[in-house]
Amino acid sequence: MSAIMSKNDICNAEGCAPAPSSLDANKTFIFFIRIIPSLLAMVCIIIGGIISMFAIIKYRDSAILLFLSALFGLFGIIFVLVEFLVPH
Repeated sequence: MSAIMSKNDICNAEGCAPAPSSLDANKTFIFFIRIIPSLLAMVCIIIGGIISMFAIIKYRDSAILLFLSALFGLFGIIFVLVEFLVPH
């Protein structure tokens, strides 16, 4: 059986089929596997940075990990701004 199947075949309960080879056929797969988790991660980084900046300013908290998460949040905000403002 392994000689018949290729390593890129997609198998389910009905059987095996060859994997799509063109980018158009993989567009939905790439969208759900790469783009959506990346956007969610960036949103979480920005929200975490904003919350940590809020804690530093309002409650005058001085934990090292709080400053570290604020720095990551600041880098996330800068990354998003540069991504939209600078042409590729």
